[in-house]
Order: sequence, then structure tokens, then C-alpha cells
Amino acid sequence: MQQPLGILVYGFKLEEAEQIVIAFEDRFGAEVVLVSATGKEKKTVQEILDSGPGGEFDEKEDRMLMFLGFNDQQIKQALKAFPSDVGIPRPIFCGLTEDNVKWKIQKLLDHLKEEDVQARENKI
Repeated sequence: MQQPLGILVYGFKLEEAEQIVIAFEDRFGAEVVLVSATGKEKKTVQEILDSGPGGEFDEKEDRMLMFLGFNDQQIKQALKAFPSDVGIPRPIFCGLTEDNVKWKIQKLLDHLKEEDVQARENKI
């Protein structure tokens, strides 16, 4: 049995996060659990996941979306289903790994931003 699908988000207003969940639920025909890391920069990913769904939602300059329980094919489909057409800024996307589950959210954000900058520079 496949584990449930979920997303860990950072930097989104509640309305935006809910629109993302709806888009993914429509795409996969399954419930998508929503967990927020906003305001929990000093907590590890594992601590936030252990606290369960929900959390604080607030718009931030940095935005991140972590896929939880998605396989590679589902991640590709989710990237296409992301509701950018309604004005929700695309975040930096990532998946849950054995390493980053132990990281504090601020470390994860810094790491993802650095990777994003390097990826953009390599495309130039």
C-alpha cells in the first residue's frame, strides 16, 4: 500500500496552500496532507512532520514545497499541475530525503536557494 501523499510548504498564505492541495488532489484523485513549516525555521523537518498537518501560514519572500510520499512520476505530474495560472508564485521544490529530514528548516531553505542559484548560473 502506498503511503499517503503530502506536501510540506513554507512561505505560502493559507489560501494559496489550499489551492495547491486542491490542484494536486484533483490530479491524483487522492487526499493530499498539508503541513506548514512557516514560522518554524529553527525546527527540523522531522519535528514538523511529527507535529502533524496544519501549522502557521504566512506569505514569505522564500517559498518552498517539499513532496512527501510522491514517487518520481507523481512529482513530474505535480510539477505540471502546480496552479501557477492563478498567480501563485512557483516555489523551490524538493523531496524528502534521509539527510534533509534531520535539517532545520532554515538550513534547508538556505541549501535550496544556493542550489537554485547554481542551477540558474549553469543555464546561462
